[in-house]
Amino acid sequence: LAVHVTGPGLRYVGRAATYTVNVLNDGTVANNNVRATYKVPEGFQFVSADRGGKYDAGQRTIHWFLGRMEGGQTSQVTCELTALGQGDFQHVCSVISDSGVKAEGTVATSVKGAASLSTEIVDLNDPVEVGVETAWEIRVKNEGSKAASNIAVVCELPDHVQVISAKGPTQG
Repeated sequence: LAVHVTGPGLRYVGRAATYTVNVLNDGTVANNNVRATYKVPEGFQFVSADRGGKYDAGQRTIHWFLGRMEGGQTSQVTCELTALGQGDFQHVCSVISDSGVKAEGTVATSVKGAASLSTEIVDLNDPVEVGVETAWEIRVKNEGSKAASNIAVVCELPDHVQVISAKGPTQG
């Protein structure tokens, strides 16, 4: 038996990924009761498996029964996982048959975080009267999975409006 596992080499936190396991009986004799076991790495969450794949949450494994595989026959199964944490992860799938023939395949996935900034401008006095002081609050929120750095907030004011003061976590 031979196993080839494919999946993305790079994923971002919170994104789903599909992993495909290709099993080949590379011999000339049939293998009976072939079973595949996919170890879901820490940092990933099981979403689904095709072809009757069963997820064991306690062992963090997915199990498929592939049955009898004739010489030269191939079988393919897939699973969908979601990346939960940053880091480098090895995905391992092993197959075994009743005759004790074993094989293992791996694929590595690097999971990165990404900053995702959103802004909101809130007028604190509405409506604004001509000749009267008013204030706006600018809220910047990082909804991503990675810290953002070197953030700059730039405001362009319309004609006839002037800045009196600005305050925040840094000098305005």
